[in-house]
Amino acid sequence: MRRALFETKWHVYAKAPFADAQHVFAYLGRYTHRVGISNARLLSYDGQAVTFATKDGLTCTLHAVDFLTRLLRHTLPKGFHKIRHAGLASTCHVRSGSLARAQAALANATTSARVGVRDERASPRTWAELMLALNGHDPLRCPHCDTPLLVLPLPTPTQTRVEGIDSS
Repeated sequence: MRRALFETKWHVYAKAPFADAQHVFAYLGRYTHRVGISNARLLSYDGQAVTFATKDGLTCTLHAVDFLTRLLRHTLPKGFHKIRHAGLASTCHVRSGSLARAQAALANATTSARVGVRDERASPRTWAELMLALNGHDPLRCPHCDTPLLVLPLPTPTQTRVEGIDSS
């Protein structure tokens, strides 16, 4: 396989570099500072329910509280930036099934790579224990100062239904 790559005649395309740091920030800002839904997709609000266009061309109407709950799921704490197009969360990995395979691998991880002393008959590991076993770092502690990180629970959607569309 490597031999075939070395024998391939490659055509390298390289863009001109950015003029300065401001151009780099403007470029990255388009990806890191996106909102959960654009204003153009918001169609109406009648005081009770919000109607918006979905990405597949349909419309969805949700109670205002349910809509805000969904919107706030896309809001990160101060200092965090969402980059959806990198790593296993990128669209190509989601579509190809790589993300699902990685999640399944984490779910099916054996208890052979232990964290501390653990009973073999214990319930399945948490994601934090699996990450600690895989990379040796506790994901719930700051890598710089070793203090516990703030873990915020996701808001739970209400059970309100508007026009037959489930809020979850």
